Amino acid sequence: MPWLVTPFNELGAQFSPDGKWIVYVSDESGQREVYVQRFVQSGEKYVISRGGGHMPSWRHDGREIHYVSLDRKLMAVPVKLEPVFDAGAPHSLFEAHVRTEPVVAAKQYDTHDGEHFLLNRSVGEQGSWPMTLVQNWMEGINR
Repeated sequence: MPWLVTPFNELGAQFSPDGKWIVYVSDESGQREVYVQRFVQSGEKYVISRGGGHMPSWRHDGREIHYVSLDRKLMAVPVKLEPVFDAGAPHSLFEAHVRTEPVVAAKQYDTHDGEHFLLNRSVGEQGSWPMTLVQNWMEGINR
C-alpha cells in the first residue's frame, strides 16, 4: 500500500532507527528539501533542510539526521523524536564532494556515530562518462 501519494517527486526515504519516522526528499517547495513524517501519517511533516538538500539518513540512535546540501556540504540536524518532534538548526560538518547532479538517488555516504563517515567521493576532474548504446540487443539473445 502506498505510504505517500502526492503530485511531487519524493525519493530517498529511510526509516528512523525506532521505525516510527521516515525521512525523505521532496520537490514540493520547488526545490529538493529534506522532510520528516511519522510512518503512521498524522498529516504533520517537518522540513529539515534549509535551502535544499538530498540523500538524507539517520544517525544510529535517531538523534540526528544527515543530508547533503545543494552546495555539496554534509549537514547535520539534531532531532528529538518524542514526546513531540523537534529539529534543531542544520549545521555543516564538512565539504562532502559527492556526486549530486543529475539527481543521484543512492546515498553516497554512511555513518554509525555521526563522527566518522564513509564517503563515495568524486576525485579529480569531472569529465564526460562513457556511454554505450546497444541497439537490437534482443536479436543477439535470440541467436
